[in-house]
Amino acid sequence: MVKYKNLKGSFEKEIVSAVDLAQSNVGIITEDKLRRCVKKKLEKSGIIRIRRTAEEDDEKIGSHDCYMNSNLGGQSKSYGIGKHEIHSKEISICIENISRLKRLHLLSDYILHEFAHSCGWKDGENKGVPFPNGYPEEF
Repeated sequence: MVKYKNLKGSFEKEIVSAVDLAQSNVGIITEDKLRRCVKKKLEKSGIIRIRRTAEEDDEKIGSHDCYMNSNLGGQSKSYGIGKHEIHSKEISICIENISRLKRLHLLSDYILHEFAHSCGWKDGENKGVPFPNGYPEEF
């Protein structure tokens, strides 16, 4: 089961429901290897860090992109080591931003999108990943 960091707080029920929906909808990803990786993150090894506001999270205002970019819905980090890229199994969901943008109904798609990034997928590659160009179409 996916693990959460900072789940307790606003939108907790919506987040858990969105993860369940993402698990049900992982089949929309068309590339087999990517779909298996995202499924594994959702079922076993993935971590979702919930970012609300810097104040609610007891963080410094500029400590994360969620607090500095009000249009950001989520983020997955990767690190370059020589020619290799290491992808974190942890994604961040900017739940306050998603709510303010009135996109909570897209939360499971944000989760699938960010976990796809954590599997090495890049914006523009499509492969059935929601928001293939990086943002919801209505943005």
